[in-house]
Amino acid sequence: MVEINQYIRVVRVDLTNQLTDVLVAGAGDFLAVQDVSSKTVRATIDIDHKAGGLLLKSRVKIRKEFKAVYLSAIAQPNEWIEFVVGKGSDYSVGSQINPSIEPQAVVKLTHATANTNITPSSKVVDSAIIKASPKNTDIAWIDFGQPAAQDDCLPLMPGDSVSVPIPNLNEINANFEVSGEKVWIIPLL
Repeated sequence: MVEINQYIRVVRVDLTNQLTDVLVAGAGDFLAVQDVSSKTVRATIDIDHKAGGLLLKSRVKIRKEFKAVYLSAIAQPNEWIEFVVGKGSDYSVGSQINPSIEPQAVVKLTHATANTNITPSSKVVDSAIIKASPKNTDIAWIDFGQPAAQDDCLPLMPGDSVSVPIPNLNEINANFEVSGEKVWIIPLL
């Protein structure tokens, strides 16, 4: 689980093993499926044990106050579902996380040589969301204010994301275990 702020959390659930009525999120008033590993992914949720199994798939959005979200799914090897859950926000898939924050053009970081540090150009920001490509095959290492070194900083597995307060994009450093892999940075002002 990645906490974007005190009100919004990104939850990724591995569907490799069968899940039956597993608590995956606490209280909130919205849930939006953000990403799935493939279009064939199938999972159902039960909100407060009252909804009776709503099918989750890509781009599903639910606006309803709830105390808990339970998930069930048959075993689907190498499949996952990622959703955003929170309270008191106008978040929806493809929209701004906070209406007072303005996302800017996405920055892609990649390098043709493995184990080489790379940083984006200078740009003043309030914060940034960093997301490893779900097509990556290995870890993207991320550090701030110093070169990223393998096994010595924040690891982002394929598809992982993190939100960080940072004054300038050029403080973000990335290092890839496999050449040609990438992370995307969403600058927020």
